[in-house]
This record gives sequence, structure tokens and C-alpha cells, in this order.
Amino acid sequence: MLFALMLAVSPAPAATDLPNFEFRGITAGVPVDEKTTKGCKGRDDLEGYRSCVTLSDSLAGVGASTVVSYYNGKLSSVYLTSSQGNYRTIADAFKQKYGKPCDVRQEEWKSRGGVTIENTIVTWCFKSGRLQLNEVGGKLGEMSASYSDDNEPPRPQPKVDF
Repeated sequence: MLFALMLAVSPAPAATDLPNFEFRGITAGVPVDEKTTKGCKGRDDLEGYRSCVTLSDSLAGVGASTVVSYYNGKLSSVYLTSSQGNYRTIADAFKQKYGKPCDVRQEEWKSRGGVTIENTIVTWCFKSGRLQLNEVGGKLGEMSASYSDDNEPPRPQPKVDF
């Protein structure tokens, strides 16, 4: 009984024990060559930031839209959306590639119109970031996933002009 209790409250693995995140051959924390980001859009207000948008993409054999962002030549984030009907396919592919998630939880999702449904959120932990898969994305009928790395651009300062 004591052993089971110790397992239940054991601390999360240290970041050094976690794997590096990898997406389509791009590994978090490893510099990418310039041809990887060629054709990606930059931002005038943020030097070193590039964002590659693919609206008609494929992931795990299903249709998706993806945005892969880089900051200072390294992966910064990955965001994807797909039809909510593709959630199980993408979740299974993530589990196969990334292993056991570090967190699974249910949250209530509410639309602007007042529709409320349960949303399964699955999270995988990596050395320098987290991948979160949402059964319900930004709108009803859509699922989403996002990887956020520690290598993120600085947040712009708010413009106080009042």
C-alpha cells in the first residue's frame, strides 16, 4: 500500500529525463538551415521570427492546416488544426510517436453561442516544451494541437497611447 502511494505522489520526471520534441525532422533546440525557413513569413516588429503556414497539409494521413514557427533559427512552436472527426487518428499517431502523455484531463468547452461539451486535453512533456492536443479546438467541429517551446520570441510590449 505504501509503495502504491509513493508511486502516486512521485514527482514528475526532470527535464533532463525528457526527450527532445521532433516534428517532421526538425528537433527542438537544434538550429535549422536557411532552406527550412525559406518562403516563410517574417514579422516586421520581431527580428529573427519566421512562420511557415500550410493550409492544405496532411498529418497522420488526414487533412490538416499547420503553422510551424522559428525564432533565432530554432523551432519555436507548431500549431495545427483539423476536423474534430480526425482527433482519434491524430491522437493515436502522437501516442505512437511521442509515447505516453504526461497529462490527460477533461475540461468544459463552451462556444460563443453557449454550447457546452467535454473537451479531452492530452499533453506530452519534452525537454524544452509541451505538446497539447485538444479534442475541441478554437471552434466546434475542429480539433487542435500546439507545441510551445522555451525558445519563444519575446512578447511585444503593449502600446499605451491613452
